Amino acid sequence: MEIIEQIDESCEHRHHENSGKDMYPIEGIASRIHDGALVCSASKHITGDLEKIRGYLENELGLLDTWVEDQEGITGHIKAIIGVNGPLYRISATAGEVETKNLEIKNIHISIVAVVFKVDQGVLERRIESLIERLSA
Repeated sequence: MEIIEQIDESCEHRHHENSGKDMYPIEGIASRIHDGALVCSASKHITGDLEKIRGYLENELGLLDTWVEDQEGITGHIKAIIGVNGPLYRISATAGEVETKNLEIKNIHISIVAVVFKVDQGVLERRIESLIERLSA
């Protein structure tokens, strides 16, 4: 529950004005300083194979932690949340016929929060932005 609160706090200024209707923060990246720590959060909606995305994130968060240490920084914590909506269906109508097809993909929302010390904000944002953009590649 703590991580969800941090994502909500970190992304609060990026929400749409009627965000009460939105289940997740809008896509993007935001940072702020909190109690001396740099808190960087990122959010992205994608479609794909859940297990591949989970494996990718497990690997990348470990690499991000190592990268922070390589920058002579300190990791407070780096966490990700994966939310899944599915199944997805495509319904199409042509020439009086309606066809419904179950799509094998999932609609996935990824949120990442990194709480670190002694790391440059712009550098961390670019690193996390690169990580999250590769999810949809």
